[in-house]
This record gives sequence, C-alpha cells and structure tokens, in this order.
Amino acid sequence: MRPILQHLLSKNRPVLPYAVFTYILAMLVLVFVIFIRFMYKIPMAELTRDPVQLLHGRPYTGMLSNLGIIIWSATAGICLFVVILSLPYQDRKRERRFFLLAFLLTLVLLLDDLFLFHDVILPEDLKISENYLYAVYGILSLVFIFFFRNDILQTPYLLLIAAVIFFGFSIGVDTIVKFLNLEHGFLLEDGSKFLGIISWGTYFTYTGYRAIYKERMPL
Repeated sequence: MRPILQHLLSKNRPVLPYAVFTYILAMLVLVFVIFIRFMYKIPMAELTRDPVQLLHGRPYTGMLSNLGIIIWSATAGICLFVVILSLPYQDRKRERRFFLLAFLLTLVLLLDDLFLFHDVILPEDLKISENYLYAVYGILSLVFIFFFRNDILQTPYLLLIAAVIFFGFSIGVDTIVKFLNLEHGFLLEDGSKFLGIISWGTYFTYTGYRAIYKERMPL
C-alpha cells in the first residue's frame, strides 16, 4: 500500500499547486452561485441546469450560438496558452502583451455573448442602451489594432479585417431588425456574427501557432 501511495504522490505532486488553484476557483464560483440564489431569491435550478432542458427546448435550440461560444472559448484558451508559453522569455514581452490583450478582449466578447449583456442585461435590467457597449467594443478594438498595427501587418490580417466587417454587419442588421419585420433577419444577424467569430478564431489560432512553432519557441 505504501509504495502505491508514494508512486501516486511522486507522479502527481507537480500538478498539485495547479489543482489546488483551479479547485479554489471552482469553489468560488459555487459560492457565488449560492450567493446569487439567496440574494435574489432565484431557484437553484435556474442557476445550475442546462437552459435548453430548463426551458424545455430541443437539443438543437441555439445551435449556432452554442457553436459560437465554443469557438470564443477555444480562441481565448489559445491566446492564454501562448501567453503562458512566452513567460520565460524576456525578448517576447511585446508578443506576450499582444496575446494577453487578445485574450482579454476575446474573454469580454465571450462573456457578453454567453450572458447576453448587450441583448438583455444592459437594455432591460440596467436601462442602458446597448449602443454604448458597442461603442466601447469599437474603441477597444481600434486601440488594440492601432497599438499593434505593425505586428498585425506581419500576419494574415485580412482575417482580422473580415472579423471586424462581419461583426459590424451583424450589429447593423440587429439595429434594422428591431424596426423592420425581416423574415430572415436573425439568420443575417447571427450568421454574420458567426462568420465574424470564425474569422476572429482562425486569425488568433494561426498567429498563436506561428508564435509557438514558426518562431521556434521551445516547448
């Protein structure tokens, strides 16, 4: 029994600090859920269950939106992974800042898309026009592009331009749909947003790959 325990400890000791950190984060999330439950008298099922099951939807309900969330998450993870890999190298500070800001911007867009900040929370709960949030996103994106313009020009930047165009078209269609009863309005809005997410994810996946392998970053 003792040799087995020693073997388990020796093999798993390196990961223990990371496991403790992630479990602490997980527990904090659960505590936050419990806090929201009692603070706002929300049934626990509404905070924990899958929304499709909770609302008696079909498995395909919100399919395109869910795929977009997956791509947002993958893109954020890739950017953060590149940041972590670059930490030991002092000559990669600019590259590290590039992917760190890309991660933060992607994370913000992911959370907005997942928790409906501009669709529900701002206009309905906080009585704030979603146009303000669009303006903030536009400014943050322009600052990011301007600050790293020389770096971006060394990459396949047409994908990034395509992402901006698709997102802008989606916002424009969203505005029009509110005033006109367009039969396929949601397909145009959500379809163009999905293409924007695909373009965004492909761009940062490729640039992250090149940062790790093409530049011969040791693994």
